[in-house]
Amino acid sequence: MLILQDAKSDSGRRHGSRRVDLSQLREQLACPSALGADHRQRLLELEQRLLRLQALGGEYARVEFSDSASSVLRGQTVGV
Repeated sequence: MLILQDAKSDSGRRHGSRRVDLSQLREQLACPSALGADHRQRLLELEQRLLRLQALGGEYARVEFSDSASSVLRGQTVGV
């Protein structure tokens, strides 16, 4: 006999650091000196995704980070 089981999302339990909302990340980029470790980690993860996207070539090669995000990744301060 088949017994149906409800699939439950377990989004509360993740491996590694907690996920950072992109809107929070954008706000933090306005003041990069206050950027927390979670936000920096999220930015590094997004950089890896961006590199894979750019590797597809064509239109995708033109996609890039904002100036403020790029500056944070290079370790520079952003003039506001």
